[in-house]
Amino acid sequence: MIDGFSYTTGEAYEISRALTTLDAVAAQAVRWAPPVQFRLAQSAPEREAVYRQRCRVVIEEGWGTATDFPDGLERDAYDERAVQVVGWHDNKIVASGRIVFPIPGHVLPTEETFGLEIEPRGQVADWGRTIVIKEYSNVSHRVLTGLLAQSWIETRRRGYFNICATFSEGMTRLYRRIGVHFTSLSPPRRYWREDRIAVRLDVLASAEALTERWAIKASETEGS
Repeated sequence: MIDGFSYTTGEAYEISRALTTLDAVAAQAVRWAPPVQFRLAQSAPEREAVYRQRCRVVIEEGWGTATDFPDGLERDAYDERAVQVVGWHDNKIVASGRIVFPIPGHVLPTEETFGLEIEPRGQVADWGRTIVIKEYSNVSHRVLTGLLAQSWIETRRRGYFNICATFSEGMTRLYRRIGVHFTSLSPPRRYWREDRIAVRLDVLASAEALTERWAIKASETEGS
């Protein structure tokens, strides 16, 4: 039994092997990211800086307006219990993402937005509020990949590998290009001024795609 589900011996082996692959690729991706360094926001000022940078990106992307955030901060009740993964270049926040871990009797952000109960109960982490500022976003998506990799490391460190999120169609395409595959859990719903769906990480498909696309690229770009 893994994460509350019963699997055949073959299925359990495939999942275990996929997790080992994702762990290795994540560690490599974080090493590719410099000069950007990833760590968790530790202090109240650091967390406030994350909310302020998120607000700027939300307004730039048209997901909200300045009047929606009179204090210049984008945050909600889930931020109180969330882990904030931050990409820093020197003293500047250039990327961030939030992880909300399950708590008995409490829903996850994606569950609340879409009215879902995502299985296995108590074993799913919710990734969201993922941003990379424009100056650090390019066709290689190295900073985004590093951010997702550090988010995976933090998730696994706490004993989880099931991940849900809320994606627009464009985000789904972008993550697939990187090699991170998600499956749909819901029909589209209007959220943050876009049609979005609830998704769940496809561990097996992601492990296969990342091995082909990013492990090879690592050997090609190492030392560049």
